[in-house]
Amino acid sequence: MISEAIVSQQIVRLSILRGEKSEAAIAEVKQVYREAAKNPAHATRMTNWIIRHLDFFPVPREVFTAASEEYRAEESAQPDKHCKACGGTGFEQAWQLVTYHANPDGSAFKQVDVIRDPEVAADLRAKVDGKTQFLYPCVDQRGCTKCGRNAALKQPA
Repeated sequence: MISEAIVSQQIVRLSILRGEKSEAAIAEVKQVYREAAKNPAHATRMTNWIIRHLDFFPVPREVFTAASEEYRAEESAQPDKHCKACGGTGFEQAWQLVTYHANPDGSAFKQVDVIRDPEVAADLRAKVDGKTQFLYPCVDQRGCTKCGRNAALKQPA
Protein backbone atom coordinates (compact mmCIF):
# COMPACT_ATOMS: atom_id res chain seq x y z
CA MET A 1 0.00 0.00 0.00
CA ILE A 2 1.24 3.47 -0.84
CA SER A 3 1.05 6.61 1.27
CA GLU A 4 -1.60 9.28 0.98
CA ALA A 5 1.08 11.78 -0.09
CA ILE A 6 2.02 9.62 -3.10
CA VAL A 7 -1.65 9.21 -4.05
CA SER A 8 -2.19 12.97 -3.82
CA GLN A 9 0.87 13.62 -6.01
CA GLN A 10 -0.54 11.35 -8.69
CA ILE A 11 -3.94 13.06 -8.55
CA VAL A 12 -2.22 16.43 -9.02
CA ARG A 13 -0.43 15.04 -12.08
CA LEU A 14 -3.76 13.72 -13.43
CA SER A 15 -5.36 17.15 -13.01
CA ILE A 16 -3.94 18.16 -16.41
CA LEU A 17 -6.49 15.85 -18.06
CA ARG A 18 -9.87 17.18 -19.13
CA GLY A 19 -13.20 16.01 -17.75
CA GLU A 20 -15.04 15.72 -14.47
CA LYS A 21 -12.92 16.16 -11.40
CA SER A 22 -15.59 16.23 -8.73
CA GLU A 23 -14.71 15.28 -5.19
CA ALA A 24 -16.48 11.94 -5.65
CA ALA A 25 -14.56 11.13 -8.85
CA ILE A 26 -11.24 12.07 -7.23
CA ALA A 27 -12.06 9.97 -4.14
CA GLU A 28 -12.80 6.93 -6.34
CA VAL A 29 -9.54 7.30 -8.26
CA LYS A 30 -7.58 7.76 -5.03
CA GLN A 31 -9.10 4.55 -3.65
CA VAL A 32 -8.09 2.63 -6.77
CA TYR A 33 -4.53 3.95 -6.47
CA ARG A 34 -4.40 2.77 -2.85
CA GLU A 35 -5.62 -0.70 -3.85
CA ALA A 36 -3.78 -1.21 -7.14
CA ALA A 37 -0.40 0.50 -6.80
CA LYS A 38 2.28 -1.91 -5.58
CA ASN A 39 4.73 0.84 -4.62
CA PRO A 40 5.38 4.55 -5.34
CA ALA A 41 7.28 3.77 -8.57
CA HIS A 42 4.37 1.66 -9.82
CA ALA A 43 1.96 4.51 -9.01
CA THR A 44 4.10 6.89 -11.04
CA ARG A 45 4.21 4.49 -13.99
CA MET A 46 0.41 4.09 -13.75
CA THR A 47 0.00 7.86 -13.96
CA ASN A 48 2.40 8.05 -16.89
CA TRP A 49 0.36 5.37 -18.69
CA ILE A 50 -2.90 7.23 -18.04
CA ILE A 51 -1.50 10.54 -19.28
CA ARG A 52 -0.13 8.88 -22.43
CA HIS A 53 -3.31 6.97 -23.27
CA LEU A 54 -6.24 9.08 -22.03
CA ASP A 55 -7.50 12.57 -22.77
CA PHE A 56 -9.98 12.73 -19.90
CA PHE A 57 -9.71 12.25 -16.13
CA PRO A 58 -9.83 8.47 -15.59
CA VAL A 59 -12.61 6.39 -14.17
CA PRO A 60 -11.66 3.57 -11.76
CA ARG A 61 -11.68 0.91 -14.51
CA GLU A 62 -9.08 2.89 -16.48
CA VAL A 63 -6.84 3.22 -13.42
CA PHE A 64 -7.05 -0.55 -12.86
CA THR A 65 -6.15 -1.06 -16.53
CA ALA A 66 -3.12 1.22 -16.14
CA ALA A 67 -2.05 -0.70 -13.03
CA SER A 68 -2.34 -4.00 -14.86
CA GLU A 69 -0.50 -2.80 -17.97
CA GLU A 70 2.37 -1.30 -16.01
CA TYR A 71 2.67 -4.29 -13.68
CA ARG A 72 2.82 -6.62 -16.69
CA ALA A 73 5.55 -4.45 -18.26
CA GLU A 74 7.54 -4.56 -15.02
CA GLU A 75 7.18 -8.34 -14.71
CA SER A 76 8.40 -8.90 -18.26
CA ALA A 77 11.63 -7.00 -17.51
CA GLN A 78 13.01 -9.45 -14.97
CA PRO A 79 16.69 -8.91 -14.18
CA ASP A 80 19.35 -11.21 -15.52
CA LYS A 81 21.22 -12.06 -12.34
CA HIS A 82 24.08 -13.35 -14.50
CA CYS A 83 24.57 -10.09 -16.39
CA LYS A 84 28.21 -9.10 -15.94
CA ALA A 85 27.53 -5.44 -16.67
CA CYS A 86 24.87 -4.76 -14.03
CA GLY A 87 24.57 -7.91 -11.91
CA GLY A 88 20.80 -7.89 -12.40
CA THR A 89 20.20 -4.39 -11.04
CA GLY A 90 19.80 -2.72 -14.42
CA PHE A 91 22.29 -0.01 -13.53
CA GLU A 92 25.85 -0.20 -14.79
CA GLN A 93 28.97 1.01 -13.05
CA ALA A 94 30.21 4.11 -14.84
CA TRP A 95 32.64 6.95 -14.30
CA GLN A 96 32.37 10.69 -14.80
CA LEU A 97 35.36 12.44 -16.31
CA VAL A 98 35.09 16.05 -15.16
CA THR A 99 37.32 18.57 -16.91
CA TYR A 100 37.52 22.25 -15.99
CA HIS A 101 38.40 24.60 -18.85
CA ALA A 102 39.52 28.22 -18.57
CA ASN A 103 38.53 30.73 -21.23
CA PRO A 104 40.91 33.54 -22.30
CA ASP A 105 38.52 36.09 -20.76
CA GLY A 106 38.98 34.55 -17.31
CA SER A 107 35.69 32.67 -17.16
CA ALA A 108 35.60 28.91 -16.78
CA PHE A 109 33.32 26.02 -17.65
CA LYS A 110 33.03 22.39 -16.68
CA GLN A 111 32.75 19.48 -19.11
CA VAL A 112 31.37 16.15 -17.87
CA ASP A 113 31.73 12.95 -19.89
CA VAL A 114 30.27 9.61 -18.81
CA ILE A 115 32.61 6.68 -19.33
CA ARG A 116 30.93 3.25 -19.42
CA ASP A 117 33.94 1.11 -20.39
CA PRO A 118 35.98 -0.05 -17.35
CA GLU A 119 39.17 -0.36 -19.41
CA VAL A 120 38.90 3.21 -20.65
CA ALA A 121 38.24 4.36 -17.09
CA ALA A 122 41.33 2.49 -15.87
CA ASP A 123 43.46 4.18 -18.57
CA LEU A 124 42.03 7.59 -17.69
CA ARG A 125 42.62 7.08 -13.97
CA ALA A 126 46.37 7.15 -14.61
CA LYS A 127 46.11 10.24 -16.85
CA VAL A 128 43.93 12.66 -14.87
CA ASP A 129 45.94 15.36 -13.12
CA GLY A 130 43.69 16.00 -10.10
CA LYS A 131 43.79 19.75 -10.74
CA THR A 132 41.80 20.36 -13.88
CA GLN A 133 40.55 16.79 -14.44
CA PHE A 134 38.90 14.34 -12.08
CA LEU A 135 37.45 10.84 -12.50
CA TYR A 136 34.54 9.97 -10.24
CA PRO A 137 32.74 6.62 -9.97
CA CYS A 138 29.00 6.84 -10.56
CA VAL A 139 26.03 4.72 -11.60
CA ASP A 140 24.77 5.07 -15.16
CA GLN A 141 21.00 5.24 -14.77
CA ARG A 142 20.15 4.99 -18.47
CA GLY A 143 19.64 1.23 -18.21
CA CYS A 144 21.95 -1.71 -18.78
CA THR A 145 23.34 -1.93 -22.31
CA LYS A 146 23.89 -5.69 -22.04
CA CYS A 147 20.64 -7.15 -20.64
CA GLY A 148 18.32 -4.18 -21.26
CA ARG A 149 17.09 -3.96 -17.67
CA ASN A 150 15.60 -0.54 -16.82
CA ALA A 151 15.65 0.50 -20.47
CA ALA A 152 12.12 1.85 -19.85
CA LEU A 153 13.64 4.44 -17.54
CA LYS A 154 15.56 6.04 -20.39
CA GLN A 155 14.55 9.62 -20.90
CA PRO A 156 13.25 10.61 -24.35
CA ALA A 157 15.82 12.44 -26.47
